[in-house]
Amino acid sequence: IKSITLNDAQYKQEYLCEPLSLQSLIRPEDYDAIALWDVLEAPDPSHAYNPLHVGIDVGRTHDKTYAWFFEEWENTKATNEYDRYDYKVIAVKEIHNQTIPQQWAILSPMLHHPSVSSIAIDQGTVGRSLADLVLEHFPFALMLSFTAPLKAKMAERVNGYVQYKRVSMPNNRPEIREDILAMRRQVGKTGNVIYDGNTAHSHCDAFWSCAMALEAANRQAGVTMVA
Repeated sequence: IKSITLNDAQYKQEYLCEPLSLQSLIRPEDYDAIALWDVLEAPDPSHAYNPLHVGIDVGRTHDKTYAWFFEEWENTKATNEYDRYDYKVIAVKEIHNQTIPQQWAILSPMLHHPSVSSIAIDQGTVGRSLADLVLEHFPFALMLSFTAPLKAKMAERVNGYVQYKRVSMPNNRPEIREDILAMRRQVGKTGNVIYDGNTAHSHCDAFWSCAMALEAANRQAGVTMVA
């Protein structure tokens, strides 16, 4: 059972009856303990990568659009389907206060990279127009609506991949580190655990693009985690 839960915190809550701690989802020491890489703003068009998995969190004025690119690597020490692949971040693109046509013009060449294998994009109110453009050109794209259960599953998956050192994170982008560490478990007005966070520069938009890239990768691999 533990092997198919998202991380230690979720296992303890669901099966050991220990409540989730309401604090930063990812601890600084866990972030700094994983592989850290200098990332680009776009995949190198002349480089052939392993399969790339893309997550796009869409913003317009206050919120930013982030496109997160994970490269898939086979885990040679895998013992089951749940740890078959690890993921290395190779590029994170930030777009601020651009119209949807302008955003599409920026993102389209990146998404047309031949190594791109899966895409997940936020199709909320702001993101729907851009999501429609992505789906028109990439019929395999995954259109996501942020429900509370989906946000919980995706957030805890990011935490689990960091805990188990199965992802790399940007080393040369301190604002992204700040964004990832700002995500918190919080108690909502109804008593439910919700996932939210803010920095001076973002509403954890980079975090959610990272989470969506992992969601796209896991769905393509056919890996279903306990939520």
